[in-house]
Parts: sequence; structure tokens; C-alpha cells
Amino acid sequence: MRELTLSEALLIYRQLPLDLQSPYHHPEFVLLDARYKSNAKAVFFGGKTQDGIFFCPLHFITSPELNIIDAESARGYGGPIVFSADDSFKILSFERFFNWLKSNDTLVEFERLSPLIGNEKSFVGERIFNRLTSAVDLGDYSIKKHGSKSVRYIKKAMKAGCSVTLSLSPSVEQIASFIEVYNNRMSELEASEQYLYPDEYFFELFNTSQKVMLALVHEGDVIIAASIFLLAGRLAEYHLSAATTLGRQLGATNLLLHSVSETLSEESNYHFLHLGGGRTTDIDDPLLQFKQTIGKVSLDFYIGSNVLDRDRYKFLKASQNNSAVFFPNRVIFYRN
Repeated sequence: MRELTLSEALLIYRQLPLDLQSPYHHPEFVLLDARYKSNAKAVFFGGKTQDGIFFCPLHFITSPELNIIDAESARGYGGPIVFSADDSFKILSFERFFNWLKSNDTLVEFERLSPLIGNEKSFVGERIFNRLTSAVDLGDYSIKKHGSKSVRYIKKAMKAGCSVTLSLSPSVEQIASFIEVYNNRMSELEASEQYLYPDEYFFELFNTSQKVMLALVHEGDVIIAASIFLLAGRLAEYHLSAATTLGRQLGATNLLLHSVSETLSEESNYHFLHLGGGRTTDIDDPLLQFKQTIGKVSLDFYIGSNVLDRDRYKFLKASQNNSAVFFPNRVIFYRN
């Protein structure tokens, strides 16, 4: 077990079972995400033996003003993946992983664990349940599985003459259409920085070796909804999405998700499409409720963490008590 180069990380990732190849763990996605995150560096740790595979892609996040380095999953989900029936392999792998983090002066490990692959079950450290998420079972997909409200919206969009275009190799114009719809919606929502990307990010995303699908809903010549999906192994993630006012009125996103689910289901090699959770942890969150009308599989989302230098951590917490940047209830209390 050791730090891996990008090519070594890709090799290990592709040797994982197909149902553990989380799209958000794809090394090129993690690398690209770091490029557009402040003070972030993509790193990879893992290895394969006759007893199993251990793999963890993450970001080292530097806080220059405090001289701190944290280990954090890329946007979306992350965390270590352990493929082994041997408990001693898991114990040894995590021990070497923690030693590697400490050798890089890491203060805190913070992981948004993947509900789709359930790697919270093998995580070593503190685990805290955060929220419910929703997924579509592609092995048993049918429009009949949708809630009645979603079906009504799908039929409404179809009656309005809406159509869906899916592409793994979208044109510059198609990507630009997504960017326009997405940025306009994020501006309307006054979205936080974690949901904002420069235009270059989207073009580079479609140039990685990862399978990335663009879905566009047309009403005549106008794009009224657009989404990006990350695909890997037998899994799909609903990465980014937005709709115009007309798109929301017509139920364009319901039609889009139905079209994508139906297509992936027909290809038969995909088992689940993960839709994610709500904007908040509330079980009655409107976004979660919308997703639950489409995805009938409920999956738990956990946060995993480890404090790797407890003495320094305690000292920092005491010294930051009167700082303008202080979030006492967070593991990483010293930055936004």
C-alpha cells in the first residue's frame, strides 16, 4: 500500500468489481475536481495483493494562513474502498493509509462516503449519518415505478412536445447549452461556491477517459432542462442538473430522468442510478421528495472523519475560539 501515480490509480480502480467502481472515485474526475477547487491537490493511495484491493482517491486541502493540510474527498462522494473478505487485510490497509496521511502532515481526514457503494460499512473512524438519498433500480425499471406526480409531469412534458437528447460525446454547442441553463439557475438560487464551476470545467469533464453523459430536454429549438451523469462499472451518478422556468413548469426534469433511466436500463450493464439527497438533512426536504418520486431505493449518506494529530487539533480549537472563522460543531471547524 502506497501513494499512487495517476496511471497506477487508474489501473487499481479498473480492477475493482464493477459494482464498486463509484463514478466519483474515478481518478480523472478527482484530478479534474482538484483543478477547480482552491488550494487542492489530487492524491491517490492504495494497492492490490492476493488478499484484496484498497483504494482511496482524495484531495489534500491546504489552509496557508494556518499551515494546515487536510485530506478530503472530491466533490460528490469518496472515501476508502476495501474489497476483501480478510479482516486482517482491511486492518493493515487502514493502518498504512493513516501512516501515509500522517507522513504528509495531515490534520483531519474528512470523507463524504458513497451511499451507492456503501463504503461507510468498511470505514475506520467516526461515522455520522447525514441524510437519506434516493436511487433508481435500473434492473427493475419502469415508468410505473414512478410516483403518480412524476408520471403526470412526464406525460405533461411529452404532451407539450418535449424531446430528450442523450450524448456521451456532446458537441461544443450542446455543452454550451448546458452551461447557460446551469449557470442561470445557480444565479437564481444564489448557489454556494461548491456548485459553481468555470466553463472550462465542463469541456474538460467530457474529455476525460470517464464515461460522462449529457442529457438535454428540447421544447422546440429551446433547451429547457439539462443534466450531466457520471458512469462507471455498473453505476451512474446524477452529477449536475438545472432547468429553466418553463422546464420546471412542464416537468422537463422528470422526462429527462425517465429517458436516462430507461436508456441505462436497456443497456443492462448498469444496475443503479443514484440521484442523491436533498439540499438539507430534513426528511421532508422538497428536493429529496422530488427524487423519491423517481428513485424508490433509499440509501444512507454518512460523513466519515479522523483526527490524525489530536494534540494539535485541540490546541487549534482553543486558539480559534475567538476567530472570525470558527464552526465549533464541524470536524473541520477552521474553514468554510
